Amino acid sequence: MGILYITEFADEGKDQNGNLAPVAMMPPIAQQAITFTTSTQSAVLNAQTRFVRLHTDSTCSVRFAVNPTAVTTDARLAANTPEYFAAPPGSSTAASQAMLK
Repeated sequence: MGILYITEFADEGKDQNGNLAPVAMMPPIAQQAITFTTSTQSAVLNAQTRFVRLHTDSTCSVRFAVNPTAVTTDARLAANTPEYFAAPPGSSTAASQAMLK
């Protein structure tokens, strides 16, 4: 069993001159966590969400879709290694325990 933490962002940060910076603008607009073994789906992402930070405490496979089911051939996340993804509007995220090799 693992936990996938989903942090939702609407905008990128800006530097002191107002230029976009390659960082997420805090605070996030929404946060959720899902506990998974087999494919487990999150709530639908906030309508303003443009990208998400995913962090898992257990290696898993993830999928974004309107009604996703994550399988072991989907994008793999390593435990304790956060990643950022553009989030399709109206989508959810699903996570499933990945087979270890």
